[in-house]
Amino acid sequence: MDHETNPHSSKDGWAQIRMGSLAGNLPEMLLRDILAPTKRIIIIEHIDQPLHYVQVLTEKKGRLFVECVSNDFIEDEDEHLSLDDELALMELGFLPPEGIDSTHPNWWWYPTEDGLALEACTKMVRVLEGIFAVRSNDPVWVRQFT
Repeated sequence: MDHETNPHSSKDGWAQIRMGSLAGNLPEMLLRDILAPTKRIIIIEHIDQPLHYVQVLTEKKGRLFVECVSNDFIEDEDEHLSLDDELALMELGFLPPEGIDSTHPNWWWYPTEDGLALEACTKMVRVLEGIFAVRSNDPVWVRQFT
């Protein structure tokens, strides 16, 4: 999908940011969200393939988990994650989706200890760069909300 026809806009709370800048600011964004008194979500999407996304959800008590889209949410089979992509997600420690009607419809990862926000950031960046092939100078869509 051409980013000129992407359905996101700043009116909807989305912002475009270069991947290199995002990778540098993500730890600060995430730590701020963990300290927030409400549940927060950060979604990061590939600008040309908006169905390719990672997101982090933080809960009131500072707990968090990271998700990566599963093929159940990508209608176009040409855009599906490949077997190699799925194996790479497993190597990063993500667990496979459990089905659309489950608690975990996407690939997911929970930290096993408190205070692993930096590990969550690393996993998100590795998915974007290693699996979705987003380069440092490429723009991505970012949305933060409660």
